[in-house]
Amino acid sequence: MNPEQPVISIRGLKKSFGVKRVLNGVDLEVNKGESVAIIGASGSGKSVTIKHVIGLMKPDEGDIFVDGVNVSTLDGFELDEFRRRFGMLFQGGALFDSMSVYDNIAFPLRELKLMPARETDARVRECLDLVDMTGWKDHMPASLSGGMRKRVGLARALAPGPNIMLYDEPTTGLDPVVGGIIDNLIVRTRDAFQVTSITITHDMKSAYRIAHRIAMLYKGKIIMIGTPDEMKACEIPQVSEFVADRTAHLDLVGRSGNEDA
Repeated sequence: MNPEQPVISIRGLKKSFGVKRVLNGVDLEVNKGESVAIIGASGSGKSVTIKHVIGLMKPDEGDIFVDGVNVSTLDGFELDEFRRRFGMLFQGGALFDSMSVYDNIAFPLRELKLMPARETDARVRECLDLVDMTGWKDHMPASLSGGMRKRVGLARALAPGPNIMLYDEPTTGLDPVVGGIIDNLIVRTRDAFQVTSITITHDMKSAYRIAHRIAMLYKGKIIMIGTPDEMKACEIPQVSEFVADRTAHLDLVGRSGNEDA
């Protein structure tokens, strides 16, 4: 891959479901080691966008290139192999309730047969230490708080050593203090491993903390992309109103100590 080439390049992405056009020409580039947050109202197409990046959906029009590979041309075994370069943190952590914390993190390493048992054990312990969960390896997911489940989910996503991370609302449902801890872990892992990442979020404070750039989806297109400071200063009405509304909402959540996810 050309070192100057973006790791992820989305060009003219369009997607409809029936008569509803969700994406109407999305263009986005993410460079190596860069963290980009995608914001926008519910139903604006944030999740649909990252599902195209990982090949879970095929575009009606447009192309998605990852490390120079056109994702929409892959199928079957090629697509399975392609997805190994990704890690993903889901909203609820998506842990296996019947497995311990240790076994949840070891699962992708064992399933993909990425390394011998001794190396797997060392990698699991490294990832537990990275997310500050070293003493919890034998616990079951049911005994963990929401924030702890997110930490274990992050450790599991990082265990195979992906070079791209996708985060789906990583702080949704968490109080502001725990959300800040998750944000700090995301930044720590990004900087430690030079992981390229896309985060979809409603949480503006989280976006400001973790993203180098923030992109806003509105009516199927990205209408603004810039640094956190540029986003705060943006005078496009749809952007400024969304940012002000979500920031005010999070301030209310912070005072009440609870958020209805």
